[in-house]
Amino acid sequence: MMAVPIQVAEQVSIILYISLIIVYSNRISAAAKQIIKVRIIIVLTNGTPSPLSSPPFTGERGG
Repeated sequence: MMAVPIQVAEQVSIILYISLIIVYSNRISAAAKQIIKVRIIIVLTNGTPSPLSSPPFTGERGG
């Protein structure tokens, strides 16, 4: 029944990422925004699994 093309699913995941940035832009740090931007670029270029399998926030901190 779910005959949704992969490209459409990727576009939906990109929209979800962008909406997360817009909604929580004043709550998340600049580093988190940068991580999300990089993930969006990766989705645009390579095509990665859905956001559910690769959450943008892993809780890892540099340093």
